[in-house]
Amino acid sequence: MNLKDCLLKIDLILMLKILVLEIIYFFGMFFILLFFFFGYFGSGAGASSAMAIKCGIVADYFLIFPPLLFNLYKIIKLYNNQFAKAMTYLIAEIIMISFFAYQYLYGLIGS
Repeated sequence: MNLKDCLLKIDLILMLKILVLEIIYFFGMFFILLFFFFGYFGSGAGASSAMAIKCGIVADYFLIFPPLLFNLYKIIKLYNNQFAKAMTYLIAEIIMISFFAYQYLYGLIGS
């Protein structure tokens, strides 16, 4: 089976479920971490301390890497048995990377 046939057999419903679940995870964890850090550091001088900035950087990694690692795990697991499904996860991975790049460029994460 060549790549063109596999790309035609991509399960769009599965890809939509993956993307919706990962975007819900991203925004849900974003607001949970936002309120947690606001409660812990406050909004004054503590929010701009070195510890708060380091915690923000770690939180960015906590937002970004679990969905990407999940997709990578599924790609590796399904590559030999179900190549079309692995391609679905690969395309979802590419879309999520572009989503995170957009969020980074416009300052939602990493600032």
